[in-house]
Parts: sequence; C-alpha cells; structure tokens
Amino acid sequence: MVVQYDPCAFWSTLFITTGSVVKKVKLQTAMALVCTILVVVYYNYIRADDSDSPIWDSYVHSLLSHAVTLLLVFRSDLAYNRFDRGRQLLDMVKTSTVWTVRLVCVHSVGEGCRVRRIREEVRRLCLVLVFAFKGIISGTLLKTVSSPPTYARRSWKGDIINVPLLTPEQVAMFQNVDRNDTTLLVEISSNITDMLVLLRDEGSITNRQLSAIDGELRKITAACKETWDLRNIQIPFPYVQIAHLLTLLFIYTLPFILVHNYSWIVCLSSILLSIYYFGINNVAMQIQDPFGTDANDFNMAAWFETTEFDTFDCLEYRIPLLHPDNDAGSHAKVWDAYEERVVQKKQVKNIQKAYLTERQSRIFFAKQEDDSVDEQEHRKHSTCPDNIESEPYDG
Repeated sequence: MVVQYDPCAFWSTLFITTGSVVKKVKLQTAMALVCTILVVVYYNYIRADDSDSPIWDSYVHSLLSHAVTLLLVFRSDLAYNRFDRGRQLLDMVKTSTVWTVRLVCVHSVGEGCRVRRIREEVRRLCLVLVFAFKGIISGTLLKTVSSPPTYARRSWKGDIINVPLLTPEQVAMFQNVDRNDTTLLVEISSNITDMLVLLRDEGSITNRQLSAIDGELRKITAACKETWDLRNIQIPFPYVQIAHLLTLLFIYTLPFILVHNYSWIVCLSSILLSIYYFGINNVAMQIQDPFGTDANDFNMAAWFETTEFDTFDCLEYRIPLLHPDNDAGSHAKVWDAYEERVVQKKQVKNIQKAYLTERQSRIFFAKQEDDSVDEQEHRKHSTCPDNIESEPYDG
C-alpha cells in the first residue's frame, strides 16, 4: 500500500524505512563507492604522472550530467502521470460500481421476493466484477480464489452476515482463467446485464432506466480496460535503457573528474550523488506500475473493502430479504417497519409538493400584479390630460 506520512514533519520522514528508496539503491551506491576508492588509490599511489590535470575532461562530463538530469526528470514525470492516472481509474471503477448498485436500488420498483433477490444478485455480481478486476490487475487472482472471499449482506431475519462472494461455478471459472485474460470481466459484465434485463421484464425498471444503469456498467468495463492497458503498456524500453546507461556512466566517471582536487573527499560526493541519481531512477521504476504488492503501490484490499461497504450502504434503506418459512411475527414487524418508512416518504413528498405549489402560486400572482401595475402606468402615460383640448379639424 502507499506509505502514509506527515508532509509537515521534515525530520520524521527522513527516518521512515518502510518504502524508502535508500534501501533499494544501497547496492548500487556501494558499487559506486568501491569504484571511487579504486580511482583515488590509483591517482594517489599508482599513477606515474605527477600532473594535477584531471584524468577525464570535465566539460564532457558536465554535458553528460545535463543529459542524465533531463532524462530522469522526464521519466519521473511520465511515471507519476501513470501513477496519478491509475488512482483516477480506481476511483472511477469504485464510483461507477456504487452508482450502478444505487441506481438499481433507486429505480427498481416493487418489493417482491424475486425483485429483491435480483437486486441483491446485481450487487453481488458487481462485487465479483470488482474482485476479478483487483485480482487480474494485481496478479493475485489465483491466490485470492484459493481462499474464497466473503461479503456482508442482510439475511432474511435482518441480521448482517458474511456469505461467500463466489459461487462454486465462479471459483472453478476463476481457477481456469489466464491471469492475463480480461474476457472474464466481459463475461461477468454480461451477467449483470442479464440481471438488469430480468428487472426490466419484471416491470421493475423502464428501458430508459435500464439504459442509465447500463451506462454506468459500461464506465466500469471501460475503466477496467484502460487500467489493464496502463498496467501492461510500459514506458518504451530504449528510453529506460538509455536512462540506466547514462546514469551508470555519469556516476562511475565522476571520481575521474574530482579526484585531482578533492582526493579522498570525493568518496562522500560519490555516495551523495549515487543516492540522488539512483534514487530518482528507482522512484520512477516503482511508481510507473502502482498495482502490485510493493510498499508504495495501491492498497487494493482496502479499496475493495471500501467498495463493498459503499454498495452495502446503498441497500440499507431497502427491506431485507424475507424467507418463505419465516415466522409471522418477524414477517409482520419487517413489513410494518417498511410501511412506516413508505408513509414517512409520502408525507415528505406531500410537504415538498405543497411547498412547491404554494411557491409557484405566489410567483404567478406576483407576476400578474406586476403586469397589472405596468399596464396601468402605460395607460397613464399614453392618454392625453383632461385640461388639454384637441385642436379642431379645419378640413
């Protein structure tokens, strides 16, 4: 998951080891230090020439430093853009999933057992779609299917229980699918569409509402496809290779430029610059693919739990599923609570309707009064005064 830290605490962030890039580049820094020590020993103790001129031209090395800096800056910017776009796509998948379930709950009319079961099945299939997407993107699909996940739902008694998310058929289908195959997402999406068509056939939703819900479902599949492309289409290999090559060349030739002026102190410069250049390069390598299981990747498990909770919250104002064998007392209590909520909603709607009607009436009569005043003013200014006689017509 992405490491959390306090951006205002300067000193505490220096000593955070989780997700630190310093641990990633310690081997490269050690190799640069060894190279620097060998150059210093050669310059001070083995070299036969006593001149103080540098071993390599400093002008060429300065040009190389500018090229390496530009390459790393552009690569880091490109990697962060991929990181930010991945975050936006995950938010889009979660938001569209919640809106799909919410639209089904809002638009579906009727509280029959069949309609409620279809509504709950739509929510389950949406969570299955998100779960499959999470597993395929992070590469942990087979690992998570081996221990089947659960999700929260209300039982026919009204209790919140955890039930298996996947059916045995879906578990077998997930185990046989290729981790690089996205047709699984298309198949689950078509199953959701079939459930929506059943709601339409039951008369619970209209064709227009079906189109609106299907539009949110299309957003989910489009975001999943774009995330899959972002996960698999990498930064061009020649760009990454030349960035690695020039970084190594710059760090390992640095002692040849500074040793004639600084001698053993150049070892400290080599360590600091190695951490800087190798660290920037390693940061770009980490954030260009944020869907894995590294310390700085997205927490996909927490993201899935948040999506599950939000979809469950959409169903809370609906009555729970009723079992046919439920006792009459519990059945009556559930339906009494439901009828009470229906009456309260009708009262609120009637109050809002009466308020809007009264407001529209006030606006209408106020407009008529203003029109009458304007008409009187117009007549007053358009007629002649009584004390002015009209001139006779002389023919």
